[in-house]
Formats: sequence, C-alpha cells, structure tokens
Amino acid sequence: MKNKCTALCTAVLLFCGCAAADESSHDDVKEPAATTVLTAEESTAPAETDGTELSVSIEDEEIVTVSEDQTKTVNENGIPGFHSDGYDKDKKYATPYGLFCEFAEINKNNEYMLNHPSVVDKELMQRYMCSDPADMQAVLDDMTALGDVITTGKETEYEKARAIAKYVAENIYYDLQVSKETGGLSVMTAEQVLESSHATCIGYANLVSALCYTQGITCLTLMGGSASEGYTRAELREAPVNHTWNAIYCDGRWYFSDATWASGNMFINGEEISAPQSMDFYLMFDFHEMNIEHRIDSCELDYIDLD
Repeated sequence: MKNKCTALCTAVLLFCGCAAADESSHDDVKEPAATTVLTAEESTAPAETDGTELSVSIEDEEIVTVSEDQTKTVNENGIPGFHSDGYDKDKKYATPYGLFCEFAEINKNNEYMLNHPSVVDKELMQRYMCSDPADMQAVLDDMTALGDVITTGKETEYEKARAIAKYVAENIYYDLQVSKETGGLSVMTAEQVLESSHATCIGYANLVSALCYTQGITCLTLMGGSASEGYTRAELREAPVNHTWNAIYCDGRWYFSDATWASGNMFINGEEISAPQSMDFYLMFDFHEMNIEHRIDSCELDYIDLD
C-alpha cells in the first residue's frame, strides 16, 4: 500500500491547496451543490418528495428540553455523551432539498442510540482497517501519513474532520455494482477503499472513521434507515437498514457526516463518473438536520488503541 499512499499524499497536497478557500465555519449557511444526474435506481442521494417542503405532523408531542448539566457526561466506554437541545414539533430544519420537520420518534431514537455505542474488539478493528493482520502497523502508518497531509494547516478538530470528510467525498467513487450485489452494507476495509478508490456507503464511513482516528478525533460509525433507495422522508420510520454514515466529536460537540451523500461520484460499468462538486451540506451537519433523513439503528466505535 506504500506507493498508493505516497501517491495519495501527493495528490491531496494539491487538493488541500485548492480546497482551502472554500472551507466554511460552523455557522456558515450551506448551499446545495450541483451533482451528477442519475436515475432513481442509481442515485445514492436522499429520495426526493413531490413538493419542496414536507411538514410532518406530530401534534400530540410535547417539546422536550434537556438541562445544561447533562451535556458533559460520558458513557461507560469513555465516549462523550450526546444530549439533544430538545424537540419542537413546529420547527423546520434545512436540507439541500428544502425545509422539513423531524419526527419525535426519530429524535428520541437517535439520541438514545448515540448514548449507547458499542466498541468493537481489537481483532475486528484490525479487520476494518486491513485484510491481513500482519499488515496492520504498516497500513496504520500509511493512513496516519495521509491523515496528516489532509489536515495540514487545519487548527481545530472541526476543520480537520471536515477536511477528512471532504477528501473522502471527492476522491472515492460509489460502486453501484457492489451495492446491488451486497445491499451496500458489506464491510470494505479502509485499506481496500484507498487502494481501489471505490466503495459503498460503509466503505466511505469506515475510511472517514479510520482517518479521524489517526488525528485523535472520536468518530462513530452509524448504520440505519435513511430517506433513500425509494423511501421518502415521510417514510423514514419504516425504512429498512440501508445506509451508513458517521458521528464525529469535534471541539466539545457532536457533528454528523455523510461522505457518501456528499460525494455524488459513481463507479458504473467500469467507469468512474465524477460529480461536478461535492454536496458540502452533508460533510458536517447537526443533530436535527440528520434526523430529517437518517434513523440510527446501530452506533459503533470502530477504532481505539490500535498502536
């Protein structure tokens, strides 16, 4: 993998220089970017609805608030806890496709799952990183070198995590054939994704998680239902497990990242089709924005103490 990683590091130096000008702050308003036009069957992006706005009615729910002193907790695995700032049935949140309300059930479910992550054992962590355990240290060293290059000049954890997500989104191609054969949820090692530049959603999320680990940033891998593959936002509660993305703890708070949806790159019939640009909204978004299109069914810390 050494030559591959060296080439990637060289390429990413050019990438970082070009991308530096479009880095956004936490409070920037994110505008949807243009993406490759795909058929409904081929698209990995969230499903569209008939209108530009969908108001989900949850008339019987109360607004839930969380006291400030609960936001500093950690769970039994030492992972920082997550606590929502509440649920408001009338509040709408922005996505690249319009303003939407969240479901109360999704809000509660996602908060619960984020506070009950599992930590995989070291043997499984190694299998997520590379195929051959004997190559573990070499792959980790190469992954660290790449992570260092991607985050060059980035000072905050947020800036580093966003740079990692953007790199993955812009350099990895969604493998449509593998997705059709496996449902898109088979594990692809971080090494495999880098070497081939092709992945399904779990490969995107695994690579983001591995690169964050090299920079000392806590990153969880989330799997669950999403408003995609024919399921609308209104059907999010009933959607099957069909997607994988990340939760990233940056500068004292949790953000969410979906490098697959940010990407738009496709690998179809042996051809790499690049999106005009990444959909940056999905690089880093907040809890309520996530709840519009993502339901967490499993939450996992994949990398810890690999040295």
